Amino acid sequence: CHQGWIPFKGSCYVTFVDGKNWYDAESMCRDLGGYLVKIESKSEDEFVSRELALPENLVWIGLMRSVINDSFVWVDGSMAKYTNWGVGEPIVAGIGKHCVQMESEAIFFYWKTASCFMRHPYVCER
Repeated sequence: CHQGWIPFKGSCYVTFVDGKNWYDAESMCRDLGGYLVKIESKSEDEFVSRELALPENLVWIGLMRSVINDSFVWVDGSMAKYTNWGVGEPIVAGIGKHCVQMESEAIFFYWKTASCFMRHPYVCER
């Protein structure tokens, strides 16, 4: 991994604390040869929570609601198989809550839908 990036199971990860909207965060990750983090297992979810999201309490991940059928897809277009939604999530009703953030509740992190235009820290993976 490049300096500042943290390795885990064949990928490298980094958190950026400058707040960006979801689209700008994904663009920045792409510029670095990666993408907004794609969390595919409980162990990866726990790693990202513990090592990358914890100082910030709230980060963008690379999941968003499909405008076609309200399913959730990763930035590479694949369907989300593993999820870790908070209570009452995901919210699919209403306008604009298309993007997904990882947010802490007490000591645990859960996924929540949010407006894509909110500015948050974000985690890139490559």
